[in-house]
Amino acid sequence: MPTIRHKISYKDRSPPWNPRRWAYPEVVARLTALHHAWEEARVSDSGSAMSSWWMQHLEPHLRVILDGDTGPMANATSDRSLMGLPAMPDEPVPAGVLAVILEQNDRAGR
Repeated sequence: MPTIRHKISYKDRSPPWNPRRWAYPEVVARLTALHHAWEEARVSDSGSAMSSWWMQHLEPHLRVILDGDTGPMANATSDRSLMGLPAMPDEPVPAGVLAVILEQNDRAGR
């Protein structure tokens, strides 16, 4: 059952929602994180856990996901042929640097 049934306003255009949301890695990651936070709130003994989920998790993620200018699905065409904005450039972490990062994380976790 759809829960959010209010109008999301984008001036003179529709929100950048692509029914193939699964094709956008950032959207998948954000929706997965929202689901995990939802499950944690759902089983919580705190009476305010669900309210916190809406305010601290859902609303900030939706602002990013549905941002028509810079969100992951921005620039999606009406026929959904353009898959949003290009991915940010990435270079592999050099092995020596990765070893230092992992060692620091290991020490911090103790």
